[in-house]
Amino acid sequence: MGRCLRGSERALTILGLVYIGLHLFPQVLFAHSLTVEGITVHSRTPLPEAAAASIRKATVLLRESEVGDELGKEDVFICGSPWMLRVFNPRGSSGFGISTPLTNHVFIAGADFESDTARRFGADYNTRSLSGVIAHEVTHGLIRRRLGTIRGERLPTWMNEGFCEHVARDGSFPEEEGRRLFVSGEGHPSSSYRYFVYRQLVQYLLDERQLGFSGLVDGSHDYDALVTEVRAHLQGNAGG
Repeated sequence: MGRCLRGSERALTILGLVYIGLHLFPQVLFAHSLTVEGITVHSRTPLPEAAAASIRKATVLLRESEVGDELGKEDVFICGSPWMLRVFNPRGSSGFGISTPLTNHVFIAGADFESDTARRFGADYNTRSLSGVIAHEVTHGLIRRRLGTIRGERLPTWMNEGFCEHVARDGSFPEEEGRRLFVSGEGHPSSSYRYFVYRQLVQYLLDERQLGFSGLVDGSHDYDALVTEVRAHLQGNAGG
């Protein structure tokens, strides 16, 4: 019995080390890569020429942001399947992507470079611009570089995700429908709509209140009061 337990422990230790190694060096699972202006996209299938355009669009979005000066050597991995995404994101495989805190590696569910489209493995609201998703996920890493990993990870979800969506300048929820639902107060149960709302809140603080990134993350913001304020602002604009 003891020999079997020791053998199981060794096997688990080896599996654990392999798993950690994959997170540190995921390139071993991705045979193809393309680097454009510091962002390297890795794929398990050959990358078409159109991939360069998506990467450049993402780079423009990132460099125009207030954390763009943190941009360095970024690695983005196109998983292409739910199981591969789950390897790097055990919490689930339904999102568009994930940025891992310790390595800042970005893993994206699926991509169509010819149409600059990212796809997630979900039933609805499952497409958006690939360049926007790359910019969104890389921004998570830039925030951690600016603020430090612990503080960056402890930002309120609405602020963290909303700023990344602000940098991406798009989302998966239809813009007109999202604005109508938000202004009317109807809401929607999807995470896609929730991210749409987060972007409205951050854009309001940055564009209308002129807070800037530092004012955004350093300020004390009551979420419910902010939702009410932004809704009233949008209602006023709609009425005008």
